[in-house]
Amino acid sequence: MELNDLRRPNAIPPIVAGFVLASLPRSASAEVSDKVASMQDHWLFAIVLSTLAFALVRWRLWLLGPAAMLFLFVMSAEWESPGDDIGAAVLQEQGWLYFASLWCSCLLMMSGLVAGALVGWRRLPMVHARSTAPPQET
Repeated sequence: MELNDLRRPNAIPPIVAGFVLASLPRSASAEVSDKVASMQDHWLFAIVLSTLAFALVRWRLWLLGPAAMLFLFVMSAEWESPGDDIGAAVLQEQGWLYFASLWCSCLLMMSGLVAGALVGWRRLPMVHARSTAPPQET
């Protein structure tokens, strides 16, 4: 049997058949986890922001207000990202550990802000004491 015997005279070319099959509607089941931030992303983001907040608020205490507003915005965005419809699917795929990691990374961000404020506040009397001290005579 030869190759020409297998061909039918009225056969549809394979490229047309492939195009027709590819264009037919079909259901696809994609993962939900690839559409939300990973746990590593949460922790990396939290470590960077926590360190930055600690340094800025310790350096200038008045930056506490703008930094706190920024953190509240970031935390609300992170908590809202896995909403009701996506949250159930993420819970099913990754489990409760994903949400625990999300909340703990938010706590790390806030702890950097609070620690910077405490260190900056404790440092404040020393800065004022140095600036208001009378000049020493030598």
